[in-house]
Amino acid sequence: MAGSKKVRHALRRDFWEMCLEAFQARGITLFQNISPGDTHWLSAGSGTRACPFELLLLKDGGAVNLRVGRDHTTENKEIYDRLYARREEIEAAFGDPLDWRRLDDKKSSRVVFRMHADGHNREAWPQIIDWMAEHIVRFENALRKPLADAARAAKASEEPG
Repeated sequence: MAGSKKVRHALRRDFWEMCLEAFQARGITLFQNISPGDTHWLSAGSGTRACPFELLLLKDGGAVNLRVGRDHTTENKEIYDRLYARREEIEAAFGDPLDWRRLDDKKSSRVVFRMHADGHNREAWPQIIDWMAEHIVRFENALRKPLADAARAAKASEEPG
C-alpha cells in the first residue's frame, strides 16, 4: 500500500510539473506562483478570500473547480447561493453548463466542470493539460467578478445596520 501511494504521489507531481510548465508557456498566470505537489489538486487565489480556483487531476479525468470554503458554513452557502442566482449569466460567459454543488451536508460548496480521460495515463496528459488550460481561463473569466460581488454582498448582509 505504501508503495502504491508513493507511485501515485510521484505521478501527480510529474503531472503538475508538466501542467505548470505548459501554463507558463501559454502565458496563463493564475498558477504562476504555485509549486507542483503530490496531491490530486492545485489551488490558486481567486481574489476572494478562502474561495480558490482549483485544478483537479482525477483517475478518470480532470476538472476545474471553484471551492467556496470559508470558516463559516452559512457564509459559504450565502456566497454559493448568490453565485447560483447568476447561474445563467455565469454559464453563458463560460460557454458550457457547470456542475453546481451546494453540498448542504458539508461546510464548503463547489462549482465544477469536468472532462473524462485516463488521468493516470501519461499519454493522456497533454490532452488533459490542453483542456485544463482552455477551461481554467474561461472559468476564471466567468466567475471572478460574480464571486467578488457575491462575497461583498454576503459580507454586507452580515454587518449590523
